[in-house]
Amino acid sequence: MPPVMPPVMPPVDIFLTGIDDAAMDKNTLSVVMPDPLRTFVDERVLRGDFADAGEYLRDLVRRDREAQAASRLRELIEVGLASGQPRVMSESDWTKLRDVALGRGA
Repeated sequence: MPPVMPPVMPPVDIFLTGIDDAAMDKNTLSVVMPDPLRTFVDERVLRGDFADAGEYLRDLVRRDREAQAASRLRELIEVGLASGQPRVMSESDWTKLRDVALGRGA
């Protein structure tokens, strides 16, 4: 007996625009989601929380990006705390660190 395949759901076409991003290019992303998820997105839009489904998904992506950055920062803080005893940084140390951060040297 062949496996039962789930029904094919039509994609939801969403225009992702760089409204508050550096790049203002428009890209189209087709998303296939189950009816309950699409209903949830539609309800958020109908409540006035978002102008459209694209705005809602852009907001989710931005928040995920921010969460990833916060997680990375927490990891770096943990590494720093575990790296040993603190020491006083000289002005030369700060200059070297700034240059590395700005890509001006190692």
